[in-house]
Amino acid sequence: MSLQLWLADLSDESLEAWANKGLLRRAYKMLDGQTAAEWLLEGDRAQAQLDGFTQRVEGVGFAQVLCSCSALGTCHHQLALLLGLRARLAEQPVPVATGVLEEPWLIRDAEQRKTELGRASLNKAQRWLAQGFNAECEVDEQRLQARLDINGVATLSIPRAVGLPGSVCSCGEQRCAHRALVVLQLTRLADPDTVPEQADALDDSQQQALRELDQWLLELTTLGLAGASGLLVARGDALATALQQADLPLPGRLLARLARALDDERRSLAGSTVRQTRLQLAELLAYRRALARTPLPQPLGQLAGVHRRAYQPAQNWPLLCVGAEVWTTVSGFAGYSLYFLQPESGQFFSHGESRNQALNPGWRAQQAFAQGSFCGRPLASLLGKRCLLLKGWASAEGRLSDRDGSQLQVGEAFAFAELQGHAQSAAARVQQYAALRQRWLYRNDPQPLALIAAQMTAAPQFERFSQRWLGAALDACGQVLRVVLAGGAANAKAAQRLGQASAGPSLLLGRWTLEGEQPTLFAVAVIDEHGQHLLFCEVS
Repeated sequence: MSLQLWLADLSDESLEAWANKGLLRRAYKMLDGQTAAEWLLEGDRAQAQLDGFTQRVEGVGFAQVLCSCSALGTCHHQLALLLGLRARLAEQPVPVATGVLEEPWLIRDAEQRKTELGRASLNKAQRWLAQGFNAECEVDEQRLQARLDINGVATLSIPRAVGLPGSVCSCGEQRCAHRALVVLQLTRLADPDTVPEQADALDDSQQQALRELDQWLLELTTLGLAGASGLLVARGDALATALQQADLPLPGRLLARLARALDDERRSLAGSTVRQTRLQLAELLAYRRALARTPLPQPLGQLAGVHRRAYQPAQNWPLLCVGAEVWTTVSGFAGYSLYFLQPESGQFFSHGESRNQALNPGWRAQQAFAQGSFCGRPLASLLGKRCLLLKGWASAEGRLSDRDGSQLQVGEAFAFAELQGHAQSAAARVQQYAALRQRWLYRNDPQPLALIAAQMTAAPQFERFSQRWLGAALDACGQVLRVVLAGGAANAKAAQRLGQASAGPSLLLGRWTLEGEQPTLFAVAVIDEHGQHLLFCEVS
């Protein structure tokens, strides 16, 4: 009787997930002129003859649906058989479920889990759980629906009537790690003692790289920030590369940044401060301690970062190109960044390129920006334009990749009034910052770019002690916003441009943060009714 329960509960969505839309349409056409009432249906087996081939159902689940045709995978004959049997049962009294588990996805016996899900799927699911991944589950009277976002989105449906044998997952596998994760997650919540401890979130290469990082941090602690030698800094740079190669790109970038800060302080370069070095060390330590916990407090991707090769596909994204900058650092790096705003989500994305000037003495960031392109379009031609990313790749941290196959459609220039609708006040940005900190516990601000509606009230003045330019702005709510430009003779022109900003309504684009309790914006561009005024980028 469980077979009839499963057949009666089948939906077009589950059949489409098992096969595809095209096969489902062909199956409906094949049913025309067929008499399903003449097919064999008794107990837990069914059989039919379609198109000269034999179709059989030998139990509950898609794995038990067979056809004698030469198709290598699922065929429209199998779908036609299931559709015909479902229609036949719809004309009969619905069978009564006897002995059906109320929640068949709760499997408390470890041996039963191995039998139904497989050891490999269970091991993979335990690793995912340890890495902080969870399924979003919705349960109704008929079935459980789950959504998992792990290297792409997968959807899973488990009917109450027959449980896992009648489940279907969008990955197409019969026994997959998605099913195993849902079973382990829900069973652990219902009865923690029946599910073993989670596996390690990190593999052997990652564990080894982190042990070497611990040893380096121990030496740094012993010597102190002031005692860091050139050899220790060089080892830090090499270890940063090892972390990135071990699929820990974010800790690798943090360590590289710390190593550069230590080297700047050791060489007494202008702009280097012990306070900034301590902040970078504290951020690295926070990530290291988070990665040592089991299970991880947040998904591995948020703690380890993602390489460009792990970017997720993006299709038909509307984007507004809101600004650009050419930049240099005291540690010898130079580059450019092009900034986009996605109106639907309010998230900022960037595309850019950078080089180590010591290793690339002939490379010039301004020249690279002038000659560069994104999706085959000159960078300067995108500024102020409405764009549509037809096909591309993006990271959760807000970076766009320009890999082969990317397609961008460029439209007309957007109006200043349109952009005003996406701007924030300083107070609203503080609230967004708090929300981001709940999601990204260990990052100072994962999406620091902000578009603030404010007017400049004080032109930037150079502060010798902090080696930077300081100005002030006022938003519509009366909140004072500190406006900062990095020090250096090259930024004097940017400070002059910022001081000459229009007295009318304007928007400030830049990297936003809190210094103490003071909202602070490291400005990149000023946007008003007259267009975009880039502070650190020349556009011909």
